[in-house]
Amino acid sequence: MKDGKCSKFFPKAFSTETSFDKFGNVVYRRRDSGVQVKKGRTMLDNRYVVPYNRNLLVRAQAHINVEICHKGGSVKYLFKYITKGSDRSLIIAKDSVTSKQVPSTNSKKSKDEIQEFIDCRSLSSYEAVWRINEYLIHHREPNVVRLAVHLQGQQNVPYRRQSNVKNILKNPKAGKTHLTAWFQLNRQDLDARKLTYAHIPGSYTWNEEYNEWTLRKRGFAI
Repeated sequence: MKDGKCSKFFPKAFSTETSFDKFGNVVYRRRDSGVQVKKGRTMLDNRYVVPYNRNLLVRAQAHINVEICHKGGSVKYLFKYITKGSDRSLIIAKDSVTSKQVPSTNSKKSKDEIQEFIDCRSLSSYEAVWRINEYLIHHREPNVVRLAVHLQGQQNVPYRRQSNVKNILKNPKAGKTHLTAWFQLNRQDLDARKLTYAHIPGSYTWNEEYNEWTLRKRGFAI
């Protein structure tokens, strides 16, 4: 509760169907069935019910709230622990108080915004040892491959500014992408024809040296 109101905006409004409001938020269907239950001094109906999934409740025998996650903030919430950066602290160095003079209560303490802006990294001894030994900070499995999608003859060809264009065009690797190499793989490998483009990384690895797909020997990727 905040200022006498629910911070989660309950009770919700009755709705005959599930829809979206002008901000893109989901308005779930809440039928006005006329059924009410009394909780303390409050009469509750469908407007007070938190969205849930019945199958999950029965399976887990616990309270589980379920709502659709459709905004970019949901991705930030899921990965905030590996993207928030290092721990930080605000450090201020001051001289010790030697004067016994009692400061006036009427004096207004000035705010040093420049000093507050200094953002200091806080590193514990455990993290220091971990980084000195060059251990992995986080692990991601399986590997995720970003596949190129383009029209015929419109793929990107990266090159250095000082490179000679004629030499680039003579390079057999020039113009080869994940997509063009997949077409070439289908001409040579009958088993590859059973896989769609999106499923190729699960059975083949990308060879950076030759810009071609090679049959995977172990592990998998998506």
